[in-house]
Amino acid sequence: MMIFLHLFNKNVDLCVNLIYIGNEPFAKWLSNACGPVGFFVFLSGYGLAYIYEKGHLSFAKQLTRIFKLYMHYWIILTVFISIGCCMYTDRYPGSWQRILQNMTGLKCDYNYEMWFLFPYSLMALTSLYIIRLIEKIGYMKAVVITMFINVGASYFISRYHATILANNAVVNMCVVYAQFLYWFTIGVTFYRADYVIKKEFPTWLILLIMAIAIIFVATINISVTYIIYVPLMIFLLCQLSYPKWMESILTELGKKSMPMWMIHTWYCNYLFREQVYSLKYPIIIFLSVVVISYLTAIPFQRITKKILALVNIN
Repeated sequence: MMIFLHLFNKNVDLCVNLIYIGNEPFAKWLSNACGPVGFFVFLSGYGLAYIYEKGHLSFAKQLTRIFKLYMHYWIILTVFISIGCCMYTDRYPGSWQRILQNMTGLKCDYNYEMWFLFPYSLMALTSLYIIRLIEKIGYMKAVVITMFINVGASYFISRYHATILANNAVVNMCVVYAQFLYWFTIGVTFYRADYVIKKEFPTWLILLIMAIAIIFVATINISVTYIIYVPLMIFLLCQLSYPKWMESILTELGKKSMPMWMIHTWYCNYLFREQVYSLKYPIIIFLSVVVISYLTAIPFQRITKKILALVNIN
């Protein structure tokens, strides 16, 4: 989903497109329904609600988790910037201010798709207090409140990103954090209500509803549709039965998803863009980037694990 979006949402004209929906290439049209942010924050809320219930959620433990996340980011950033310095001497590394901004995630002009890192880290660090506040307010009331906040934040971003948010990192982080609250809250609510427990629905009905949802969101292409789309799709995906081979592939990709997120756009947007899109056809481009990102993630994970072990962080 994430890789598909970043490959074809803006760069689809670099591909050979054989299928169109109206005047829009199919790959671009489908990428409209592939926004990953809501899904990721939802699942984070769900997972952290589980940790909270077990009594293992604390600021200190979250700080350790965020440090491990940043360690992956720093190692990947260092390697790819080093390659960039050899390939594009006029672009990398830039001033010390630029280096520090990218290292912290406050500004991500080395790899724009890493914009998610800093606001997500803020949400993870404050997750204990958010969950307590949700419990105090009430789950459904919290969902409604944060839904309106999400709509307001999304509107603000659509209107003022270029004029205000792009020039003020603090305001930008606050608005994005506010936007994330809904996804996190509904993830927590789904955990508490056991909404993702498998029910008895016919497979054909699940697939039909999923197809209708994807077609609607891809065609409308308005961010507000994700308010319903994200929880609906997660619920439906949890109702499906998967062959063992597919479960194995998805599990393995899930284990590498975090470094793949940090890696894939270096290939398709920044350092090897011409080589990636020279493959021409969207399906070949997509599969190639998934495979190369997965293979690259393996050594990065091993290196990061060894470095974390040296500083006694597991």
